[in-house]
Amino acid sequence: MLELGIGREAWIAHGGAKVLLEAAAWSPSWDGKTAFLVFLSVVGPREAVRAVLAGWATGKSLSVHLEGKAFQGERRSYGKTRYATHRLGRLYHGVGYEEGYYFARERDDRKAALWLSRKVEAPVHPDWVERLLPEIGLQTYRMFALAPLSSWKYERLLKEAILHEEVSS
Repeated sequence: MLELGIGREAWIAHGGAKVLLEAAAWSPSWDGKTAFLVFLSVVGPREAVRAVLAGWATGKSLSVHLEGKAFQGERRSYGKTRYATHRLGRLYHGVGYEEGYYFARERDDRKAALWLSRKVEAPVHPDWVERLLPEIGLQTYRMFALAPLSSWKYERLLKEAILHEEVSS
């Protein structure tokens, strides 16, 4: 029997399949009981990895356990998804994500600002990433992720920030 060490840190399950959760990004639901998963990186036996990714891709509820905390996770019913599995010796690594989001292993405000600039079709200074995090930052496990930002929302946030700076000076 292959020992995965499941139960020590982070894992995710769907049906009878249970795999290690290597990284994830999500936004909480309005009621705070469910998380909308937009990125999954999982490791485990081939069939378990495929079952979890297939459950996520079809919008099924997944049981997520992170460092002693548990919650239900699912994919929103809109947005284009991509997923793939790759063999890692005796195990498989699977990645699933929704297009349109920014994903990185670690935070780099310069790269995040460049991604945001392309999304809103206007310049975004790297210093602005910190100010925009309350609006577009996602909850993550072992990664950094941003949600898409529309140009009209960026313009509104920019005006509010300018007004706030004028008032406080």
